[in-house]
Amino acid sequence: MSLVRTDPGIEYVEQDHYIVTSVSMDKVEHETYGFPNLSAVSHPKRRPTETIKYAPWNVRMITTPKKLKLDPRTLASVKMLENRGRGVNAYVMDTVNELGKGRASNFMGQTITPYCSGSQSMNDIDGHGTAVASILAGSGGFGISFANIINVKIWCQRRAAISSMAKAISDITAEHQTNVRQRPSWFKGSIINLSSQTLTFSPTLRDAVAAASDAGIAVLVSAGNE
Repeated sequence: MSLVRTDPGIEYVEQDHYIVTSVSMDKVEHETYGFPNLSAVSHPKRRPTETIKYAPWNVRMITTPKKLKLDPRTLASVKMLENRGRGVNAYVMDTVNELGKGRASNFMGQTITPYCSGSQSMNDIDGHGTAVASILAGSGGFGISFANIINVKIWCQRRAAISSMAKAISDITAEHQTNVRQRPSWFKGSIINLSSQTLTFSPTLRDAVAAASDAGIAVLVSAGNE
C-alpha cells in the first residue's frame, strides 16, 4: 500500500463501501409531490403530441406543469410528445427489471451480472428495478417513453458497492461512445437512471458520473422517498 500511495501515477486511493437498502417495493407507500410551475416555459420548437387517455398516477405526476395532488387510484388524460424517447438507450442501474421480451434487454447480453460478487443472475428478486423501468418505458400507457430499456444490475442482495457502480457507469460510457462513433441510424442518445443515494462522498463515483456526463449521457438520480 505504501508503494501505491507514493506512485505519482495514482491520483487517489478510496476505500470501497456499500450503499444499502432495506425497503422492498411491496412496502413503499405512494406519495404525492409538488412540482414547480413550468407553464411559462418557452418552447420555440413545437413537436407533435399525443394524448394518453387513461394515464396512471406516475405518468400524471411526471408530466404535470404544476403542483398536483391526486388519488393514485384514479386515471386521467395527459398530453405527451409523440415517439418520446424513441432511439434512446436508457440504462437502468438497479435490481434489473422484468418488463418482458422486446421491452428490455440485459447490458452487453449479460446473464450473470459482473457488478455483484458470486454468480447472481439477471432476475429481479426485489421488484424495484421492474417498477422503475415500468415508469420509464412500460407499455399500455403506463410508461413515459419509448426508450430502449437496458438492465444494469448493480443491486446485490439489497446493497451495491461504490466500486461496482463506478465500473458499471464506465462500461456504459464506453458503449455510448461506441454508438456515437458508429452512428447507427436508430441511435439518438443515452441516459442513466440511478435510483440510489449515498451520504458518503465518493471521488470514484463522482469521476465516473462526470465522465459519463462529459460524454453526453444524461445521468438521472432519485430524490428519495422521504
